[in-house]
Formats: sequence, C-alpha cells, structure tokens
Amino acid sequence: MIEGIFVLGLSTFGMTYLVCNTDGPKDIFKSLRKLAGVEYFMITPDDEGYKPPVKFFAKLLTCHWCTGTWIAILLSVPYVFLFKLDPITLLYLIPASLGISGFLCERVI
Repeated sequence: MIEGIFVLGLSTFGMTYLVCNTDGPKDIFKSLRKLAGVEYFMITPDDEGYKPPVKFFAKLLTCHWCTGTWIAILLSVPYVFLFKLDPITLLYLIPASLGISGFLCERVI
C-alpha cells in the first residue's frame, strides 16, 4: 500500500505541474488556463506586468495546492475502486498523495 501512496503522490505532482505551469502538447493547458481567465501567468508576482487572477477558476489553476487537491481526488477514487480497496482508504490516500505532491511542488516551483 505504501508504494500506491508514493505512485499516487508522484502522479498528482506530475499532473499538477502540467496543469499549473506548462503549455502542454498543442497548448492544451495554456488554452485551459486562458479559458478559465488567467490573463498573464507568471511564477513570481514581483515581475512587471503581473495581473493577479480575479475569477474563481483562474485562482484555482494558478494555485498548485488547490489544483493538486482536485487532482489527488480524481486520481485516488479510481485507484481505490480499480484495485477493490476499502473506500475508507481514501481518508488517508488523498491527504498522503497531496502531501507528497505539495512537498515536490514547493521544491520544484
């Protein structure tokens, strides 16, 4: 089970990083962020020309903790039912995978 937590944590980190910070193949994630209302995306708000997001989904997609929470849920629920685990497993699987993902996002970003 510990390897499942580790794999889900790395998967959550990978998907969170893709959605929040990369353009993706054929600019899929860039288009998604633009559709959500992210006008100008910068890693640091100190840069000139930074416009903080004002719409709900724009704020969600620029925050790796917020995006990581939803991605952890979307990856953990099918994992539990695919491997026929007890649904109560979600109570520690989601926070554990989010914790690993959040730690890696803080170090990488």
